[in-house]
Amino acid sequence: SLSSSANKLSISGYNRFGSQVEYKRCFTSSSQKEGGIGSMLDAIVAETPKKEALQYPSGRKKWSRSDIKRASDALAAGLSDGGLKPGDTVVTLLDENDVDLHMMQFTAAKLGLQLAVLDINNLNASSLQNVLVECQPVMLLYAPFHGDTDITKFLYEMIPELPRHNKDCGIPFRSVQFPALKRVVHTGFDDIKGVENMKYIFLPDLSTEDAKHPCTLYQPALTDKTPLCINLKADGSKVDVLSHADVLSKS
Repeated sequence: SLSSSANKLSISGYNRFGSQVEYKRCFTSSSQKEGGIGSMLDAIVAETPKKEALQYPSGRKKWSRSDIKRASDALAAGLSDGGLKPGDTVVTLLDENDVDLHMMQFTAAKLGLQLAVLDINNLNASSLQNVLVECQPVMLLYAPFHGDTDITKFLYEMIPELPRHNKDCGIPFRSVQFPALKRVVHTGFDDIKGVENMKYIFLPDLSTEDAKHPCTLYQPALTDKTPLCINLKADGSKVDVLSHADVLSKS
């Protein structure tokens, strides 16, 4: 059965960003329903752009709704430009209170990606093996450290091709054991051998016209039935997949 903590992780960013009332109001609009959660988030931002949406215990502590939209649009544009497409799966190894997890959740909603959030507190070789095999992710996103645990070292042991990968040669990452995995990305500041840095993926809006923003150009046609969140058991095995509508019903 699905643990409540796993379900909480899969929708945590959406829970914090908007209220159930706001989501329900947006969801009654057929145009927003056709665009999925991404369009709803844009509509909520348009109404109250400066409203505080997320708070964190460290780093940049307060994010407004417009801050989140700007960051998630830039990430969506960069990932799309790098080849991610609707239906692709991304696995995250991030803390529940990590802003990068929430940015990835909003980005997945805009691009039609499927997001599998593995509970970092239960991370071990077996749980990572399960999620990589059962979910077949194209991309893995992680924070270099969780407390005193060196996640990069852990990944090097699990995926031996990773430290030998030349991330600057333009050739996608290849793993014998996990052939679907093409990108491994970290959220830190330092250069890590074999691993892309998330900060270089963001593609900012260089135009004064919203219609010309790369994310607008790349954004696919989504509906409330588009798959969004892959629910996982604590051991990393796949339970089911939530659509945009399913996520809203649980927010």
